[in-house]
Amino acid sequence: MSTLSPKAIILPADTIMTPKEARKCYRNIKHSLGNVRLMVSEMDMYKGYKALGHSNFRQFAKARFPQRESWLYRERAAAKVEYELDLPIGEIDEYVLRPLTQRKLTVNNKKIAWNAANRVLKKKDSKRKYPTAKLLTRALVHYGFVNEKKPRELTPAAIVKKATSNFSLLNSEETFREVLGVLSSKYKDFRRNSRRAAS
Repeated sequence: MSTLSPKAIILPADTIMTPKEARKCYRNIKHSLGNVRLMVSEMDMYKGYKALGHSNFRQFAKARFPQRESWLYRERAAAKVEYELDLPIGEIDEYVLRPLTQRKLTVNNKKIAWNAANRVLKKKDSKRKYPTAKLLTRALVHYGFVNEKKPRELTPAAIVKKATSNFSLLNSEETFREVLGVLSSKYKDFRRNSRRAAS
């Protein structure tokens, strides 16, 4: 089975890739995504969008990639971080670099957080080549470059969804009434706080 073919191959539904084919396919996808980030970065840095008749990158993204506009911005931001930290473009997943893409961070802040996260990674004796988004966020918070995010208060709808996500836990009428009581109380608190905030 070829993982890179210009023509569509119709295979029986029960056909399964071999592990070797799956690894090759994964590497091709990963490589292609890295190339996309590099191309997006070049389009921005060398102002290729002007050659296509757009005054800025935002206008180019909206006109040429309306369904993928935010994805392009994230890839461009990730490429900028990789460039600033002298990392290979496209090798690290975008979501890992996302904590470092905040506008208020200086290049020096990013380098400090990156190095701190790498030190923690090495102490853990991890097999990972690069730190995770969680490690980077912890480093940014530790050095005071960003504030720690407080958990969002659940809305009534989210509380109901969470409480009723596993009905098997509500195995008796008594338990169900108890959950309804808590939900009712939370809803009243929510309404009261909403009114206070509005006035």
